[in-house]
Amino acid sequence: MIKQKYFGIYTSDKSSHNEVIEFLVENNILIPITPLNSFEKSNTAEKGGVELVFRFAIKDKSYDFTEKFIDEIFLFIKTFITGLINANLILFNRDFDILTYGYSTKKKRKEALKKFDQIFYELIEKKKIGLGQNSDGYIGSESRFEALKKEQLSFKNKFKLDLGIVLNYLLGNKDFFNRELLDNHPLLLEIFEFENSLKILIELNRRFKFENDDIFTPKPKSKLIFEEYSNQFHSLKQIEFIVNQIESNEKINRAFIISLFDFFSGSLKIKTPSAKLFGEIINEHFGFNFSEIGLNGSEGDKHRQRIETFKKDWEIFTS
Repeated sequence: MIKQKYFGIYTSDKSSHNEVIEFLVENNILIPITPLNSFEKSNTAEKGGVELVFRFAIKDKSYDFTEKFIDEIFLFIKTFITGLINANLILFNRDFDILTYGYSTKKKRKEALKKFDQIFYELIEKKKIGLGQNSDGYIGSESRFEALKKEQLSFKNKFKLDLGIVLNYLLGNKDFFNRELLDNHPLLLEIFEFENSLKILIELNRRFKFENDDIFTPKPKSKLIFEEYSNQFHSLKQIEFIVNQIESNEKINRAFIISLFDFFSGSLKIKTPSAKLFGEIINEHFGFNFSEIGLNGSEGDKHRQRIETFKKDWEIFTS
């Protein structure tokens, strides 16, 4: 569930322009900028007798919407179209599987690349693809997903010019965001078409590995930890097990983390960070705030029971 910090945040009857601007700046919705040229925008929205008027330039001072605010609106809009996008992906996978039934792995990948290119160039013109440099220093075109991320950002920025959507979002006007709006608003239709195609491209790349995608498909938490602390752990598998245990158990407390540490360092006796560092890594990557962990020699039956459970889970996990 997307947390909506700004939806309906404007509930007061502030009437003066300066009061409105001050409120929006204080709540990290607007940010002052220094314009190259003075300009002014205005629009109104009404709800419950409250009328807001925004003018985004005061003499030599103007404002822009913050990235955080625009990101929230974008994610809010996506909640209305995600279900249909996922359904369309399933239909695409079905049609692709029918088309490539009986193909060799090589031939199927070639057909997937053909589809990938076709969809990509329907979204991105060649002249929009910028320069990029790989890890070997070769300079050529930027990655496909870098280009797609820039295009997605351009859609987000268009919300800044659509004050109807912005103002109704701030007012929390749920009736405004209806099926009719989604089916007829030019920008929202563009966003649907883009996100629908992007979902297919991400899936094709996931299946056939055309290029490394660390933009729309972030690395798993286990890989991020291993890259940073590879000299502290026995293996990536060890960290994958830690992540699995923490994310699959509803109640995680300090005692659970101590038992997990003892399982690797004391029971399996494989390379594991010190108790202090182990606890710091857990806090940093899982959002806990446990005090420094360590064994004191007086661990009881519950600790030993957890160790036994970890042993059984580890055997299954590594089999």
